[in-house]
Amino acid sequence: MRLYHRIIEFFALERNVLLVSITLFVYTTTSTLWEPFLNKFFESLRASIMLIGILTSLASGIGLFSSLTSGLLGDLFGRKKMIIISGYLIVISTLLFYLSKNWIHLILPIILLA
Repeated sequence: MRLYHRIIEFFALERNVLLVSITLFVYTTTSTLWEPFLNKFFESLRASIMLIGILTSLASGIGLFSSLTSGLLGDLFGRKKMIIISGYLIVISTLLFYLSKNWIHLILPIILLA
């Protein structure tokens, strides 16, 4: 069997894994592009440096907790539903970031985005 067919056969067996890996790569790449500007955005909403550290730590802590709970919810309700719900949460949190007029308004989008 030719190498080309072996590669296609390999990825055909693991197509879902390949698609999730590509999606995760694109999401991680795009999210790291705007994250450095997030602190400047917090500053523009009059957040102090200490508060920016607290908000960033909050996002990291919630992200750790939410990855565990979303995995459990994905097992219970189905992974497709959880992927769709997380997509909607990303859109909603991005809109809430845009509509924020004060640093207090950032708490909900940070929770939703994490």
